[in-house]
Amino acid sequence: MASGNENLRPVVAHYNSKYLPITEVWLYNQLNQLSEIRTLFLCRTKANLELFPLERVYALNDLPRIRKILNLLYFKLLGYIPWFSLHAREAGILHVHFGYNAIKMTGLKRHLNIPMICSFYGIDAFSYPLRKRGNRRRLKRMFQYADRILVLGPYMKATLQQMGCPVAKLSIHHLGVNTKQINFVQRNYMPSRPVRFLMASSFLEKKGVDICLKALSNLKEEFNFTVDIIGDGPLKQSILNIVGDGGLKERVTHPQEV
Repeated sequence: MASGNENLRPVVAHYNSKYLPITEVWLYNQLNQLSEIRTLFLCRTKANLELFPLERVYALNDLPRIRKILNLLYFKLLGYIPWFSLHAREAGILHVHFGYNAIKMTGLKRHLNIPMICSFYGIDAFSYPLRKRGNRRRLKRMFQYADRILVLGPYMKATLQQMGCPVAKLSIHHLGVNTKQINFVQRNYMPSRPVRFLMASSFLEKKGVDICLKALSNLKEEFNFTVDIIGDGPLKQSILNIVGDGGLKERVTHPQEV
């Protein structure tokens, strides 16, 4: 049972279409570091709860098929999902992650009659507006309903302002890292031991994981090294093919393949 002090803490309902891809540990850090609020999470599907434990995660896919279909029909008619409304009724703020998700959550914000924050992270600011005709218009309409838009830096801020977001709604909010959890360890190169490389990222072209692996494959005869790869994404199979074609299978560890 929650204590009196527990009930005094404000409730924030977060939304992302999935809870939680393994490459979005930065989003999880935003959730579990906020000790002054109570957090609940709304999503379409959920996975990796063992990696990202959170007590209150409500996924639409948890519902029986008929109830899920009825909720989606209700969304088509009235603009919000009753299942989400039921669990977010105590929330004082709706925090939506990624701009394209916020487009779909404006109906829930209006129904709950609470402020909506939208956090942009990159693809939603730079790629999504160009991907399909009408996406810029959809974002511009969402800007009218959002109470605060969070961006990662000045360039992203200027980009959204050019798309029609009122500058008064824009705030730069950096993704923080709790450095106290990372202990400094002095590293010394030892020629008798392999150099260990770590690559942790989404498997996207802009991350350059494929370029790094190709470069390392050209050095495998000259240097002793191992590579740990942590991540997932659309280029996963292509990256695994590079590992095999480059003769790096004995040197590369990819946890999802073990």
